[in-house]
Amino acid sequence: IIKIDEMTSFKVDALMTDSGGDKNIFTLATGKFRAVVASVAGTENYQFNGYSSVCGVRGTDLGMHVDKSSNIDTAFVLDGVINYTNKATGQTLELTKDMMANTFDPVFSAGAISDSLRKQIDSGLSFKKLKPETVKAGEGEGSGTTEDKETTSGDEKDDVTGVDTTAMDP
Repeated sequence: IIKIDEMTSFKVDALMTDSGGDKNIFTLATGKFRAVVASVAGTENYQFNGYSSVCGVRGTDLGMHVDKSSNIDTAFVLDGVINYTNKATGQTLELTKDMMANTFDPVFSAGAISDSLRKQIDSGLSFKKLKPETVKAGEGEGSGTTEDKETTSGDEKDDVTGVDTTAMDP
């Protein structure tokens, strides 16, 4: 599942395929997203690139927030584990449940998810119909590549499974 917030530039760089692709690679230029990634035999089949960071992901509920003008390139983990690398220094942190890190901080280190980030996650990046724990385990509805469209009003966005970006609101 990938949920993309408003005013976000998110690109699909590569997809795993039966004919050779070995990793799903995405780039977040600016904005925020949250993703729930199913675990596949302990490998990092998903990679999310920020302006100054790289996240290697497996079996995780995570997100990123990138805003170059405000010196923000933050990753957060709601459940699971990611390897979060600062491209400038090459330093990699392992982030686990309820942790975050920002590559622009004076010291690149892991810490608890801040209250302000938690509020942003709860307001703009929560899933309406899909259950992250079901997708993370690779079970039931929502674990494939079909849409889980939900009609909403106002600023709410649809939940999207897989990487079918045509299902996302413009």
